Amino acid sequence: MELKGYGKGSWISENFKVIAAFLAAKLFPNTSGKKIVLVGGNLGEKYEDNAAVLHRYLIDHYADEMSIYWLYDPNTAYVKEQNIPNAIALGS
Repeated sequence: MELKGYGKGSWISENFKVIAAFLAAKLFPNTSGKKIVLVGGNLGEKYEDNAAVLHRYLIDHYADEMSIYWLYDPNTAYVKEQNIPNAIALGS
């Protein structure tokens, strides 16, 4: 397996996303009182192994206590094929 390649200057957009997320978190705080759990594995390219089992377990047993999300690579189609609940594209 190879690491995903990044082009020159991609650090600028990555830093912008981090700063924007920080500002959004300060402006729009989590008012639901639920903890947010982000789960992902294999750079978001597939839904298997321990991360997938953890995601299903949390959805089945703690969905009323936590907001649980699966992070996936938007260039893949497995999320729609496997009907994975609460999936969010990486980088969104």
